[in-house]
Amino acid sequence: MGRCLGMLALLLAVAAAPAWALEPAEIVVVVNSAQGESVALGRFYCAERGVPQDNIVALDLPTDATISADDYIERLRDPLRKAIADKGLSDRVRCLLTVRGVPYRLAAGRPPREIEAILAWCDQAVGNARRRVARNLMLLETVGAGIPAGVTAQADPEDLQALFGTLPTSPSEAPEMADLIARFGPAVRQKAAEVRDLPDPALRSVAARQLVGLYLDTFGLIAWPAAVEAVGADGPPVPADYLRRQDKATREVVRLMNIARPDGRIFGEVERHLQVRGGAEDVHRTLTEMAARTANRPGDSRAAVDSELSLLFWDDYVREGHVPNCLMWMHDAQRPQFERLHGPVLMVSRLDGPTVASVMRMVRDAITAEGQGLGGTCYVDFAAAAAPVRAYEKAMAELVRLLQTSTSVPVVTDTSLAPFGPGKCPQAALYVGWQSADMYIESFDWQTGAVGYHVAPTEALDLRNGDSPRWVPRMLASGVVATLGAADEPGTTAFPSPAAFYALLLTGRMTVAEAYWRTTPAASWRVMLLADPLYCPFRNAPQPLQLTGGLLPEAQP
Repeated sequence: MGRCLGMLALLLAVAAAPAWALEPAEIVVVVNSAQGESVALGRFYCAERGVPQDNIVALDLPTDATISADDYIERLRDPLRKAIADKGLSDRVRCLLTVRGVPYRLAAGRPPREIEAILAWCDQAVGNARRRVARNLMLLETVGAGIPAGVTAQADPEDLQALFGTLPTSPSEAPEMADLIARFGPAVRQKAAEVRDLPDPALRSVAARQLVGLYLDTFGLIAWPAAVEAVGADGPPVPADYLRRQDKATREVVRLMNIARPDGRIFGEVERHLQVRGGAEDVHRTLTEMAARTANRPGDSRAAVDSELSLLFWDDYVREGHVPNCLMWMHDAQRPQFERLHGPVLMVSRLDGPTVASVMRMVRDAITAEGQGLGGTCYVDFAAAAAPVRAYEKAMAELVRLLQTSTSVPVVTDTSLAPFGPGKCPQAALYVGWQSADMYIESFDWQTGAVGYHVAPTEALDLRNGDSPRWVPRMLASGVVATLGAADEPGTTAFPSPAAFYALLLTGRMTVAEAYWRTTPAASWRVMLLADPLYCPFRNAPQPLQLTGGLLPEAQP
């Protein structure tokens, strides 16, 4: 029932969202000025699809398939942003189309500056926390010796300056925090006993506040009751709001530490709230743990260029791992907040393949299929017990059920451990499957306008190699118009659910780019779409999908 409700929500969202209709003027075409064929292909596409020629952005890019992290920023991302702004397209662009000649693999870069900054800050803050407790032990020795000039019995226990007048310089070196804390507790208890025996009430009251202040500075608000208990009747009362303030400090720490690209101001605020919450001990413990987590992060920033470009207008994210794709249907409610914080997410598609001719065919066949309608059979290769992710296998089963119960598209499945054999898939219009990684099988007689993809780790690794055995280049060379694939190992769950992706195409209300970006889970990751972004295979022959729970597939793997 949960899966059905999920797809019902998806299709209802589609029905309620006419703004998803992608227009030619909303596409910016990115070409490589260092390759004449790239520029010519960009102009060809604009002429065929009615995209304004002024929407072409020609950039001087490397001619290799892979671009370095530095070149991505300096030669692609930043110049592209500027060109879009200079052309007055910033508020109009919804989709980028990268054209053969533009690199499609983004190499891993140096560890993000954010990681280096976090580690440096943690190291400094942890050292400061140790020195702070060492200083507090020095101050502890002065408690009860007299009342410093200007200090009163009403001094704020949370303000050491007000309690001691002049604070000594923290030692340049300090023992380990565990040793300091082991000394601090017994020293406070001993000093508290001495303070209770002081004959002068005024001195006793000030000394008691000083003890509580040192305790708070070392252990934070959470320690206030224990500090007052240790000091006795002369100590200041525990404020009624100390738990509320402690909880507020915790919430602020969580919020600030989730900011993707923290700066010095954020670091300072985190440290301040940690100090309020749990004192120097909390600063030391929390930031020591944070440094360990940060240092152990995989830091793998390899990506598909197109997936990274979807965040063209984002500045405050760490480029490692992936970012949830907020264009995905399930993030509709959160999208406005994401866009306010970061900027819009763009759809990105690519016209690329083994040859210039294969790229031009992708466009012409898409236009032909839209006019005559995409007819033929859908082939689904389950791989049976070889399925790597059971949830994804269920999504494939839901696709089959959708086609059988709600459309006129015939479907053929293979549940054996062997893939579809050579010549076994005539009139292939749609396809999804796995198995036979890096080894395309000549099973398909592709229909004009065919759409299909193969779920495997690196099937788009060498998409311009006509001799490659991988699925993406071979499918494009063999007649497929739209496909998707990974340029590096992405994990199976990085692929769109076949049930959701094909369901949106079958409605005839979305182009292939819109269907892909409404169903792909990740941005800044390794899967890319290869298709004319305006291709809508069922626009003139929409399938009569029934919006009834029992007939709808699940929304995601």
